[in-house]
Amino acid sequence: MAYFLTRTRIILALVAAVVFVLSTLLFGVFLGFDVSKKLQRENSPQSRFVRKIIRGYGAAFLQDRPTQVAIPTNRLNLILTEYYVPLELKNGAGGMSNDNVGGVLIVDLEGKVFRFWEGRIERLDIVTPNSNVDTLRRQLKDGDLGNTQINFGHFRYNDILVHASGEDYFLLVSYSEWHAENRCFTSTLAKAPLPAGDPSEWIISEEDWTIVTRTQPCLQLYESGFGIRGAEAGGRIISRSDTEVLWTSGVYNRDDNIDKAHPEASLAQDDNSDYGKVLLVDIERRTVRTIAKGLRNPQGIDIDGLGNPLVTDHGMRGGDELNVVRDGANFGYPLVTLGTKYGGNPGGIKSYHTGHSGFDKPIVAFVPSIAPSSVLYVKNFHPNWDGNILVGGLRRKLHRVYMEDGDVLFVEPIDVGYKIRDMVQTGDGQIAIFTNDNKLIFIKPETTSVHYERFQTLLAAESDLEIRTATQSMFDGCLECHGLAENEPGRGPTLYGICRRKPGRANFTNYSGALSQAVDIWDQDSLVRFVTDPEGTAPGTSMAWEGISRPEVAELLVKNLCQLVHVP
Repeated sequence: MAYFLTRTRIILALVAAVVFVLSTLLFGVFLGFDVSKKLQRENSPQSRFVRKIIRGYGAAFLQDRPTQVAIPTNRLNLILTEYYVPLELKNGAGGMSNDNVGGVLIVDLEGKVFRFWEGRIERLDIVTPNSNVDTLRRQLKDGDLGNTQINFGHFRYNDILVHASGEDYFLLVSYSEWHAENRCFTSTLAKAPLPAGDPSEWIISEEDWTIVTRTQPCLQLYESGFGIRGAEAGGRIISRSDTEVLWTSGVYNRDDNIDKAHPEASLAQDDNSDYGKVLLVDIERRTVRTIAKGLRNPQGIDIDGLGNPLVTDHGMRGGDELNVVRDGANFGYPLVTLGTKYGGNPGGIKSYHTGHSGFDKPIVAFVPSIAPSSVLYVKNFHPNWDGNILVGGLRRKLHRVYMEDGDVLFVEPIDVGYKIRDMVQTGDGQIAIFTNDNKLIFIKPETTSVHYERFQTLLAAESDLEIRTATQSMFDGCLECHGLAENEPGRGPTLYGICRRKPGRANFTNYSGALSQAVDIWDQDSLVRFVTDPEGTAPGTSMAWEGISRPEVAELLVKNLCQLVHVP
């Protein structure tokens, strides 16, 4: 009997142990699945915590170790060089400008100014004009502002610009400014003369700044909730002439819930209001003229090859727009919009919201929303992209807008993996991107044409014209399916660097597996055998081609291909 009880206890203990282990495993799987879901949600506390650790580590230890990423696009392969920025650079807002001597300036949301130059980023001795944010904090803490709340991450500096005026240079800054006496705020544009010499040695004090203009009227706080909504300030600046700049102004959320019975209360449509507008500002005379209205949050501005302003408008949920601005344009917001309110109700205050009848139409609207933050007219980058328009978005994509004869033919979304805050082109043609993710990115083209021209140069050494012509023709046929640049996409793997490469090692996903059984490492001999008899060399290969019938053509083609590996 004692033996039976002992055995029963052992069995029960084992069953309990198994149940405990299985329960623990199941709980671990559930917990892991739950954490995984939360990490995938971009704004969850878990994902923000992980990103903060990664960014902190990168800023502390990896600033001098840029990484490169190759991204294939429709007409061009891109090389992205990524740099971590210092932790003291508070991203999430701000803007960029060229410094006109080859570097890039950045203003962060707190007004600190940094310069990137030759792989290094440093903070400059520039004190930006006072936004009176400390006074705002004090009044809020003392209870002087009622029940309102302030998101200080949205009460920020929005852009920076180095502006040339003849032989003189000025630094312009756009920011939200608090006016304590009247308890109201404006979007403000200020300028300071730039010292001569190395930008790294520029020194600008608070006293050096002159207020160029402030938006009118001064806006009152919302009585409850978030009182300012500075994320919808717009605030981008671009030079128009020696004495003029274009300056965008958002509506600070004031028109999102406009009373349908009183559309005249809309700031964006009110000609006596500077909000929801593109403004032409003479920085010497300090005069302001509205050239376009009916915008919500114009966070991007540039000028195209014909001198026309390009403006992006960050809509509500959808309704994001790219607009070509003519003098006197009215883009309709908040009367009409292609987006919806965040609660799901139709946007606009007409009985419909799907058109722009009676108003200027965007050249393209983005649905679903891309959260446009910047726009760039491309020039001197690459023939395949020059004349295109790039729209940067906070949804981690760059959008290439391709146009012909004034019409948009397509928009190509390019996943760069980071929230794009602003873009400029550097003096050498690279595209510089300031992100919300503690990264500064520089984009340059990885061009097939360089390798193609080198192949032709190598081919020119062949004295027999007939063989040279036949080899060129065969090479052009190869490029119908294969790319020539590193990581270039195609129906087959890239030919770049094929010598000394193991079969199946290129950035290509549709290998048949037959080659790895037939060839260990590609060299001239194995390549000649394959291109003269693909099926015989690698039975079952997916390359449906009979091969090159002339050995001398095959040998010359392979010889020149193998030399392309030495191209930097």
